[in-house]
Amino acid sequence: MKYALLIYGPEQGWAEASQPEREKVYVQYREFAQMLETRGAIRGGEELDLTSTATTVRPQR
Repeated sequence: MKYALLIYGPEQGWAEASQPEREKVYVQYREFAQMLETRGAIRGGEELDLTSTATTVRPQR
């Protein structure tokens, strides 16, 4: 079975974060991804665009 793992937070906070704060978060993401890769539990990943560019799909009921 395969899963999609999405990690997200408030975009406003990210926009206001300093470069050192952002780098700290990226280091933590890289460590997490490395742990998943070591366990053979990750196929790939990349940063998504802002939610303002997203399209929402809702099934009709």
